[in-house]
Amino acid sequence: MTKYKYLEDLTPPNQLVASQGDRQRSSETTTTPSKKRVMSKLSQLQHYLRVPVSGRIDEATVEAMQRPRCGRPDPDIAELNDLENEDVNDAEEQANVGRGRRKPKRRRQKRYALAGDRWSKKHISYRIDNYPTSVWIPRRKVQDSIARALQMWGDVTPLDFRMLDDWDIDDEDADIYVSFSKYRHGDPYPFDGPDGTIAHAYLPNGQFGNLDGDVHFDDSEFFSYDGDSGYNLFKVAAHELGHSLGLEHSHTMGSIMVPDYAGFKGDDNEFKLGDDDIRAIQVLYGDPSKPRYKGNPRAECNKAFDATALIDGTLFFFKDRRFWRLKRKGKLISPKKGEKIARRFSKMPHKIDTIYQRKDGHVVALKGHMLWTYKGKTLLPGYPRSVRSRNMPGHVDAALHFRAYNKTYFFRGPYVWRYDEKREYVDAGFPTLTKEVFPGIQTPLDAAFQFTDKNHYFVQRKKYQKYSTEHRNADPGYPRYFGEDFIMCTTTKNNKNSD
Repeated sequence: MTKYKYLEDLTPPNQLVASQGDRQRSSETTTTPSKKRVMSKLSQLQHYLRVPVSGRIDEATVEAMQRPRCGRPDPDIAELNDLENEDVNDAEEQANVGRGRRKPKRRRQKRYALAGDRWSKKHISYRIDNYPTSVWIPRRKVQDSIARALQMWGDVTPLDFRMLDDWDIDDEDADIYVSFSKYRHGDPYPFDGPDGTIAHAYLPNGQFGNLDGDVHFDDSEFFSYDGDSGYNLFKVAAHELGHSLGLEHSHTMGSIMVPDYAGFKGDDNEFKLGDDDIRAIQVLYGDPSKPRYKGNPRAECNKAFDATALIDGTLFFFKDRRFWRLKRKGKLISPKKGEKIARRFSKMPHKIDTIYQRKDGHVVALKGHMLWTYKGKTLLPGYPRSVRSRNMPGHVDAALHFRAYNKTYFFRGPYVWRYDEKREYVDAGFPTLTKEVFPGIQTPLDAAFQFTDKNHYFVQRKKYQKYSTEHRNADPGYPRYFGEDFIMCTTTKNNKNSD
């Protein structure tokens, strides 16, 4: 019981002293907790573990105490003094009713537990610091588990969650850090090896400094993605991230915020937030039917861009007769109204289909069956010319150039062509379905580009997907809004609905 703070600080206040000599003298007079106090604390523990409340150690209580659980201490239950009257003495109460005495009316209590603290913003970022070592789970499956766990809470609130990538670690601190550690790991709550405490998390209440909102998983545990064996990472994460958002433990059946992980093994079927969980999180943040964002969106935010490309290390995105430049996420280097295409790229048409930079540094723009090729800002002689002159497909939706192979992928509808820039010819076996080459990417596309993190991004209207070159699959947690993640926009709900 001391492990989860049920019997801590039991020394009477008048015996708490500072000097070593006083400590020695006080140890002689320190008293053990009273039987009534132990019974009260034990009743509270039984309440949280959802076993009959007796205030005494019994077989059901011992069995429940041995369940794997969250390491976060359980909060004091309001009006805990009444537990003995309400539960421990149930038998006497029923006897009184049997004698014709009126059963005392109990006051209805809130069953969910709030920490009283919450994030003061609706956009919350997180970073996965490291990955499990005791058992191998693919990185993207760990990311998917965390993303799905957060989405459970996002589905019933106005909250949005964004995972920060490794490449922008110096540019932005995350709100929530997720890590896997063993035993002592730099905070006041060391892990205890397999089983026992599985994970713990910190509330966003300003009391833990840099640890606020963070989630720590015990790396001694056997976590799994699908729940076939060990602890289902998604389920455990959903519970812990509830703490990160401001919820305490609940004692309500059906809540995922109960302290023990009974039922946290196995697959994800039927795993969902309880009514108690939804009420609690909406007390803190409201429900998703309320507008998530306020204010007038910036001009560069409320756009579905015509084309996007990384040119000389800078991200360009084009719309009608203008373009914007982005050095890194959130660092717009163009005026907010954009720059005129004609001043940068001579004779380039407006509303281009796609644009990309080749291995030789030349920039190629396509519109319909015509293409324009630039060296720097200068249009090369003989351009514009027909795409047929270079055996390229026309009327494409997007293009993605791979410099290492000097090949360019052209996308149109559900199909993709792979074009060899040196031979000026489409490779054998193409066109083929995009999903065969880039699994998980949705079509049709509006733009595609490689960013400075070496990952590839595919844009549809105002949303985008991230494609991992390491795993050769679309990353979990997408699609997301391009304007919010790259330009750091504040977009209104109405603008989102206009996608």
